[in-house]
Amino acid sequence: GIVIAATATDACITLEGVESFGNEHGLSYTGSSSGTTVWIKDSTFSDNRQAGITAHDNENFCWTLDNVTVKGNKDCGLHVMDAQKGSLQISHSDFISNTHVGILVDESSNLQVTLDNVSVLASAKSNISFKGSDLLV
Repeated sequence: GIVIAATATDACITLEGVESFGNEHGLSYTGSSSGTTVWIKDSTFSDNRQAGITAHDNENFCWTLDNVTVKGNKDCGLHVMDAQKGSLQISHSDFISNTHVGILVDESSNLQVTLDNVSVLASAKSNISFKGSDLLV
């Protein structure tokens, strides 16, 4: 799939029209305290052996998903871990039939999560799980 290790300061990454399927991870992002902004639009992440999208170790987290389909992945649809200070905005997106959890936000703090017109269906363990401190959903 797509692997991004962000080291730049205040960078902006835009993925539009991406189709990532049948990989280990659809998208694997490891950040830093860089304040990198990620925008994913009109994209599909499906049938990957682990998560559709993973985002780990991010301070000043700022992610937007718009019109994204994440389905049939063998772990989580979206797994956000160790996100500190920032926001996760998801709109007009579907998380369907992911084996573990549809949307998992784990070990995160001071994070604002906004879901607008989002479907999370048929996950084996749970559809949505938020774990952390000072999460505003």
